[in-house]
Amino acid sequence: MNKKMIFQVEIVIGTIQIILVVFLIITIIFLSLFIREFIKTKHKMFGYLTVFFSTFFLQTLFQTGELTFQTEPLLILSYVSQEVFHMLVLYSIVVVLEVYERDVRLSIRQIILTILIFITIGGMVSTPTFTIDRSQVFPVSFAQEELLLIFQVIFDLAAGISLILMLFKNYKTAWSDKQRTIIIWLFLGVFFSIILPLIGYILILILTEISMDLVSFFLLFFLITMNSGAIIIGVAFLRVKKEPWLLQRQKVHLIVVYSRDGIQIYSKIFNKALSESKTALLTSSFSAITSLFQEATETAGAVKSVLLEDKELRIINKEYFVCAILEDYSTQASESAHENFTKDFEISFKDKLEQFDGEVSAFEAADQIATKYFS
Repeated sequence: MNKKMIFQVEIVIGTIQIILVVFLIITIIFLSLFIREFIKTKHKMFGYLTVFFSTFFLQTLFQTGELTFQTEPLLILSYVSQEVFHMLVLYSIVVVLEVYERDVRLSIRQIILTILIFITIGGMVSTPTFTIDRSQVFPVSFAQEELLLIFQVIFDLAAGISLILMLFKNYKTAWSDKQRTIIIWLFLGVFFSIILPLIGYILILILTEISMDLVSFFLLFFLITMNSGAIIIGVAFLRVKKEPWLLQRQKVHLIVVYSRDGIQIYSKIFNKALSESKTALLTSSFSAITSLFQEATETAGAVKSVLLEDKELRIINKEYFVCAILEDYSTQASESAHENFTKDFEISFKDKLEQFDGEVSAFEAADQIATKYFS
């Protein structure tokens, strides 16, 4: 390797090291913010985002190690660790977006990706063959004949396609502008951090002859886009941390508040298929179901939820009123929004609730509370 090429590689390595250190600092900041939010709110979405940024931090850290270490064992250890955490980053963002869509513990998608991860990581930590070329910016790679490379590409493609399909579905079914905005942010983050680097990786594998200048450009470009994408994902969720409803995609059809006597006090219809007459019918049904269960079971306990085939009715009982929402399915975000709406409604109309005489026009002001938590 001539002196000119050595000098060129050293410049690229120095530039990449600076970029990685900057993004490591930014990643630590996001990681700290999500840990704090998770401890404060106990919201599982912040927990999953903490895992995502933890794996992303470790991936970037081991990338830095590849550029720093000189001995062969440490170079190989850094490379393998970086590849392992790269897969875990992909897996964790898939889980984040699945939880964003709805609360799931283990989906078919996760099972398939988990199998691919175990197969690929098993190949990485066993006895793979490595190629070490000191003339390259990242000198270590798996040998071209390694079977695990096929599984790695399959995993990357499966995760990338899954992410695109999930985001497209979420955007198509979003029912508010705020939901669409966060989904657009998430799509940009996934595209820059996952899809674009994956395309570049496949191109490098396909191209048999590629100049050092082009390799350097690809490395710098995809490192910047990959880290920028993770930051976009973090910003998307931090922007709505004070609006828990937006932390998970959800569709509410109806909010209704009725007195202990079964009189409808307030309602907000989000589903155009529901009319005022149907809302009144639902209100009477809620009250009747509660009374029926209390009488049948001889208990004073109130009904908290009713599961239908494709809907869920959640009920919060307060001293002077009952608040119910009809939604597609319940998530931690929707439960939090429901509780906050009920709390604010009780505080705002406490005097009117205590002295309720059948007049409901005053409660129309609750539209502002409903808009705050459900739009």
